[in-house]
Amino acid sequence: MNRHVLIALLTGFALAFVTPATRASGIGVTDNLPDSGVVVNSQEGRFSATMPEGYTSPAESTEPVATSVGTIDMKFYVSTKGNSNAAMIAYSDYPESARYRDPSALLQGACDGAMQNMKAKALRQETLLIDGNPGRSVYFKGKDAKRGLRGRVVYFLVKTRLYQILFLTTDGSENVDSPAIKAFFNSFRLLS
Repeated sequence: MNRHVLIALLTGFALAFVTPATRASGIGVTDNLPDSGVVVNSQEGRFSATMPEGYTSPAESTEPVATSVGTIDMKFYVSTKGNSNAAMIAYSDYPESARYRDPSALLQGACDGAMQNMKAKALRQETLLIDGNPGRSVYFKGKDAKRGLRGRVVYFLVKTRLYQILFLTTDGSENVDSPAIKAFFNSFRLLS
C-alpha cells in the first residue's frame, strides 16, 4: 500500500471546537467486534482499537502536515494486509485558535479535501455523533496510479483533536462492508 496515498487522504481537513469525551465510546454498534487482531492502545492519543485479523502489527509514525491553520504533526498507526489493503488510525492536534470554527463545515471540508486530493468520489456520507462529538463517515472510490481504490474513512473531532479511522483497498480483496472491517471500525474507543 502506497503510504503517500494514505497521507493524501488525510490532508484535506481542518479542525474545530467540540465537547470532550468523558468515557469510552465506539464508532458503531458494540456487537460485531473483532475476535482477534492486534490491539492498539494509545495513552497519548487517548484511544484504543483492534486492527483487522490477518493485518500486520501497526507501524507508528508522525508526519508534518500543512493545514489552513499552519503545519501540524499527524500521528499514524498503519496496518497492512498484502500490498493492497490498509487499516489506519491517525490523530492530530490543532492550535487553540482552531477551537471556535464550525465543526460541521470543517468535517465536510475534511471529507471534500480528502476526496479531491485522492481524485476519489464519495459514494455515501453519513453524519455521526460519537459520545457527543461530531463526526463524518465517507465511503469512497478512486484511483491510485493505475489501480482503483475503495474504502471508508471516519473523521471526528474532540476538542482540538481530529481522529481519523481508515480502511483502504486497491484490489477489492477485502470488502469495506465485510464483518472484519466493520469490526475494526466498531472497535475504536476513546479513553478518558
